[in-house]
Amino acid sequence: MNAMKKNLKLIKNNKTKCPTCGSFSVKSSYPFCSQRCSSIDLGKWFDGKYSIPSVEDPDGLDIVKLSEKDKS
Repeated sequence: MNAMKKNLKLIKNNKTKCPTCGSFSVKSSYPFCSQRCSSIDLGKWFDGKYSIPSVEDPDGLDIVKLSEKDKS
C-alpha cells in the first residue's frame, strides 16, 4: 500500500482533528493534518500568540533568595 492510500485510510479511521484547520490528522504529521498546518502552529508559538502562563516574583529577587537559601 503506498503512502497516499495509507494516509487516506488513517483519515477514515481517525477521529482526531487538526488543531490548526479542523481536518482529520494523519500519522505522518500527528496531531496535524499536514506539515503546513504544523508549521503554521509553530509560527504562532514563535510570534508569541501562544504562551504558557507563569507567576513571577514581583520584586524579581527570586534568584537571590534561592542562592541565600543554598548558603545557609
